[in-house]
This record gives sequence, structure tokens and C-alpha cells, in this order.
Amino acid sequence: MSVAAVEKRLRDNAVESPTSKNKYKGVSKFVEDLERAGEVNFSELVAETMAKVTNLDIPKKILWRLFLDLADYAKRESKFDCAR
Repeated sequence: MSVAAVEKRLRDNAVESPTSKNKYKGVSKFVEDLERAGEVNFSELVAETMAKVTNLDIPKKILWRLFLDLADYAKRESKFDCAR
């Protein structure tokens, strides 16, 4: 495989499409709604988020954003080990 082909494949895997951005927004809103409800603890929030990710078939290229959102929530809840 040529260097140009590898670069193109890596670039395509890293660039977020409008579809993947919309899926992220949907899951992000779901997480925000759960946070605002205040009825779930961190482990329940993670479990429900991962179930939603599985159901929506979220691309791997946007999972990092969801993990950062969950880490921010963990920090706000003073769960620093979970945030790491």
C-alpha cells in the first residue's frame, strides 16, 4: 500500500461526517438530559450512554468526544479516578 493511500485512509477515518456529527449531538443531548434529571449516578450514566452508543452504531471516530463528556461529568461529581 502506498503512503498516499495510507494517508487518505487515516484522514477519512479521522474526519467527522455530518451523519456522525448528528449522531454525536443526539447522544450528547441524551447525556445532558440524564445529567439534568439528577436521578442517575455516574455508573448508571455510563451504562445508559454505552447502551445508546451501541443502539445508534456510533462511529469510533467520535467516541473520544463522548468519553471526554463523561470524564467532565465525573470531575463535576468529584470522581477523579473515574475521570482519569
